[in-house]
Amino acid sequence: MVSLRHSRGSWLVAALWLASARTAAGQSPPLASSRPYAPFVSLQLDGGVARNFERGRWGLLGGGGAGVGLYNGDHVWDFTADVRGVRADQRAIAISGARTTVENGLGLHAGVIWDLDRRAPGMRVGLSLSLLNLEGAIIHDGGPTTHLSLFVRVPVGFLAYLARGGRR
Repeated sequence: MVSLRHSRGSWLVAALWLASARTAAGQSPPLASSRPYAPFVSLQLDGGVARNFERGRWGLLGGGGAGVGLYNGDHVWDFTADVRGVRADQRAIAISGARTTVENGLGLHAGVIWDLDRRAPGMRVGLSLSLLNLEGAIIHDGGPTTHLSLFVRVPVGFLAYLARGGRR
């Protein structure tokens, strides 16, 4: 059994490695969870780098989002609105959906973007492995503008939900 309240900060590590402990103990998750989804407030912080291929340079990326999350012990769904920016290049708002498997940390996310600088729509698609995310984005501003981002996403809302005794 993994305790999420052992010491300050250890709940974060325990939450991230909860699935690994289950697997090491010989417990295999069911193919489809029979537990209902429990809602929580989804808050996320992003930080990393992004490359604009038209300008050929990397920039620092930062952002945050809020929305609704659903958790059933096996999967986390997040539906969020977020704001992010790449230093000196792109500031955008987005609406996104994501699904992450708790056991192995693999996830997919997709969303629609409105680029505030170019005043143009776009879309983004990405993969995640635990906290690490790789994402591609296309902005339709006359000709397509493409970005590739590598960033860490900290699921503050989900971790707070678990720390406060939310269903595991």
